[in-house]
Amino acid sequence: MLVKTASLDSACGWAVANTHVQVVRRDGVQKCVPLKQMTPTSRASSRARGIPMCCVATDEDLWEGELVKLDSGDRLRSGQGAQNWQLGMFLEKVKENELNLFPDYQRDYVWKEQTASRLIVTALCNRMIPQVLLHERARGKYDCVDGKQRLCTLLGFMLNGQKRYIGPGRPPKWRERFDAVLPRLEYLQKLSDDYENLNGISFLGLSEDRRRMFKNFQITVSIIPYGTPMQEVFDVYNDINSGGEKMNEQQVRRAFFYGPYIRMLDEVANTCTDFHAIRDPTAVENRTYKPCRKEADRQLILRALAFTESGTQKRDMRLHQLMNEELIGFTDEELEGKNDKQKADQLIRKRSDFEKVMEISRNVFGRHAFRRWKKLRGGEYEWETSVNLLLWDAGVAAMIDLIRLYKSAQFTAAKSSMIQGIQKSYENEALGDLDGKRRTAFFIARRDEFKRIVNDAISNSTPPLDPIRSFSSISDTSANRPVFVRKLSESQNGLCGICKQFMDEARFNEPGYVHIDHIIPHSKGGPTNAENAQLVHAECNLAKGAKSGDD
Repeated sequence: MLVKTASLDSACGWAVANTHVQVVRRDGVQKCVPLKQMTPTSRASSRARGIPMCCVATDEDLWEGELVKLDSGDRLRSGQGAQNWQLGMFLEKVKENELNLFPDYQRDYVWKEQTASRLIVTALCNRMIPQVLLHERARGKYDCVDGKQRLCTLLGFMLNGQKRYIGPGRPPKWRERFDAVLPRLEYLQKLSDDYENLNGISFLGLSEDRRRMFKNFQITVSIIPYGTPMQEVFDVYNDINSGGEKMNEQQVRRAFFYGPYIRMLDEVANTCTDFHAIRDPTAVENRTYKPCRKEADRQLILRALAFTESGTQKRDMRLHQLMNEELIGFTDEELEGKNDKQKADQLIRKRSDFEKVMEISRNVFGRHAFRRWKKLRGGEYEWETSVNLLLWDAGVAAMIDLIRLYKSAQFTAAKSSMIQGIQKSYENEALGDLDGKRRTAFFIARRDEFKRIVNDAISNSTPPLDPIRSFSSISDTSANRPVFVRKLSESQNGLCGICKQFMDEARFNEPGYVHIDHIIPHSKGGPTNAENAQLVHAECNLAKGAKSGDD
């Protein structure tokens, strides 16, 4: 094992308490470990062999150092503060809207009849059922993190012994959701072996004592306390769903951070056709594109917005933490009872920026948007077929800054130069040398290189503006404006060139009723001549100018 010290105590040659040692692990990974994290065994062994402590660190020290960083202490220990709740208590909390078994972000009840019946038998026989994990998201209000299917099964069986909702209006939401699953829990079925004789038993078919025992059946509950740091709670959600066919990280993120931001991601992922065409152009061309069931599309949008917002501020933060930070403050619980216009405006801006970048990127780069220009073994280059995530993070962040400087037509006019700029940057190693490097400094370098390419392309492609801006200065209109106005109106079938609504010819000579406008805006290189003129309502022209800055 290779070891070198960061500093030494000059008095005795031993490493001081805050000294670090750099170690090459058995798997070849290099780590720099604080000496104070070395285990007592390692320290004692070092001294016994007469080896300076600063020269020895074992794999055990490295693992211990990693675990110290991740340890949550006693806050989220398994079984910490465990309680026993009766089934009747669970049902009362559901009725009082204190326990949410059907949050919008979670899957519906999916257990088959045989699985449900087998669990009900376990409770009827007064045997142990695995504990349930709840999260106190607000004071006295809980979400079920683990155990929803079990609770729905037992409570549903018990509810079948009660009358369905009869009353004015619709039943409470919790009752509607339970009524949808009750037919599967009306009686025990599909049991075999030792339990076959129990098939057909319903809750009402039990004796009164057995029904009372079932209502009083206790389940162990562990609670993630209110006020636990959000990142730690997210880690618990992720741990619970880390195995089998359970939720992936983005689906866990939906569960934990559900609110207007998550709903905005859903809407963009479902409706932004430019994003669809960038993410999977072949599927869009074949009309087979579908939103990703595992939410990879939502995560792709989220990471771009997270890097745009905080990629340079929260240096070297782990990617999943960066995305989580982006969502903090936008959960339903955090916004409950608040009319937070600032948060709403932030989401509107984020969505508008992202969709505009997708539109421009699709128009400019087409199938090559956010793809690497990759060098092959033979020395040739070709475009990769999939979005490169590191280029995506930097490219979207760069474009969101650039759309505040340039108009859409300027990007389109520089299309060829921008594509060539990306290719040359990879060939000259400016972008290629940054491949696979995830630290903040490399993100900034990629973003700035992307900006440089776009800035250079636009500055070299923008045509000089026509020195004549006003139509009153050209011969067609200065000689006889009313005749020119009528010609434009006839060529447009009497419709305004902007709103496409009827224009009253009797008011053409009325000051401030109609304007002669550029079809291609003057600011985008449009000439001031008869071929680039259109007749519009004055109010439409003024509204357009106020919105876009164009004439």
